[in-house]
Amino acid sequence: MHRGILTTVILIISTVVYGQSASGLFLTVACDKNIPKHTTDPKGKPICITEFPIVEVQGFQRISELVRDGTDVYFDLTLTQEAYKKTNNIASRLTNSSFALVVDGEVFAVISFKEMKNKIVQRFSGSIANYVFIERAHTKLATLVESPAATQE
Repeated sequence: MHRGILTTVILIISTVVYGQSASGLFLTVACDKNIPKHTTDPKGKPICITEFPIVEVQGFQRISELVRDGTDVYFDLTLTQEAYKKTNNIASRLTNSSFALVVDGEVFAVISFKEMKNKIVQRFSGSIANYVFIERAHTKLATLVESPAATQE
């Protein structure tokens, strides 16, 4: 009986830990068999990301409304000062690498460090043809950014 309770507790803890790290900015890394996070980018290209995010959801201060502008759709994501400093520090050292914005376990965008450097506000955009994908990611991310757990420091 105790073993069953312990297993249940471990599963719940694992789910909570995974859920906490299933969204954020992850570092992209070279793929090999020892990398646990093999995934694909939005275009279906295989990529690998670090096991844990470099910037967790708590590092996102604000998300703008989703904007439709002609054939483009975009939203802006504002980083906290701490997350901004962290991304700039990494971007200045690993200039040819990139971050993956992962939302609820799915890679939403891959951003080069050059694009992120010296920007506290990051714009994520795409074609109106991808509106449903962008809207879904925006809605999930907005929920995470606005949740009380995300705003605690």
